Amino acid sequence: MPEIGSYIFTMPTASPILEEPDEEIVILKKHVALNHNTPITTLLNLAKDDSPLVREAVACNPTISLEVFTVLSKDYEYAVLRDLALNINAPPEILDYLSRLSFDNLQYYVAYNNNTSVETLDFMSNSLFSSVRKTVAFNVNCSKDTLTRLAQDFKYDVRRAVIYNKKVTLPILLAVLDYERFNKTPFPRNAVHALFTHKLVTPVIREVMRTLWPENCIIEIIC
Repeated sequence: MPEIGSYIFTMPTASPILEEPDEEIVILKKHVALNHNTPITTLLNLAKDDSPLVREAVACNPTISLEVFTVLSKDYEYAVLRDLALNINAPPEILDYLSRLSFDNLQYYVAYNNNTSVETLDFMSNSLFSSVRKTVAFNVNCSKDTLTRLAQDFKYDVRRAVIYNKKVTLPILLAVLDYERFNKTPFPRNAVHALFTHKLVTPVIREVMRTLWPENCIIEIIC
């Protein structure tokens, strides 16, 4: 086994031909694929490997080139595309491409990546899956326009994610509270989260809460 590993490292463009699948060889290739010091040419070869486990390992490597990103973005294995979407160095254009593929919930992982562009996040904010919309709302690159729209989302978790976004503004917070008032939320859970999360606007939110829910004694206790 060691001599095969050395062969791969010393001959980056070489691909040993095996007569039959060998689990140990796959494990070795995975370690090579995950190594940050592996040559770019070797990673490109491994990105085309027959084993999806090897290609998945390449997708996890943050040192891969744009060419490797492009090759892997065309992969048919969900796990490979998922790990590519989570790669911390994934380019925005690759993430945008992945967001438009017809794999269930792949958008969730694209939305989780902080390299995802404003435009891609806005596109995914219309997803039918609330888990995707929630992750979009958490993303620091999410625009204020998108946050304002998600502040009116019918899913509580999505509205709460809006509150926790670092870019949230007072008008957006008030939009969340307005949704809860309009829909007669029995307990202002998002308003309470706003109190604890955004201490600088607590006095304003407190007065809004008292206006919207004057009968709720829990507001007096928290405030």
